[in-house]
Amino acid sequence: NSAEAVFPISVVVGDEGDAARVAQAERLLAHAVVAAAEADVAAVPLTRIAQNPATALVRAAAEQLASDIVIGWSGRRSAPQ
Repeated sequence: NSAEAVFPISVVVGDEGDAARVAQAERLLAHAVVAAAEADVAAVPLTRIAQNPATALVRAAAEQLASDIVIGWSGRRSAPQ
């Protein structure tokens, strides 16, 4: 059992009017919370809406006094490269 929580975060790029994308992000975070619970680790999911995902991640880490950031990637590109 970990004494510290993890903070899975999803950043929705856009504005507050995109309720469907926010709901999708929160469903994804629910899977992270379940996986953490199975490992006996507390998880506090965070959803941020921002134009710049990197800024949102750094700000959330600072707000939670996080010591580390672990980033996952689905392998898909969000824009043509």
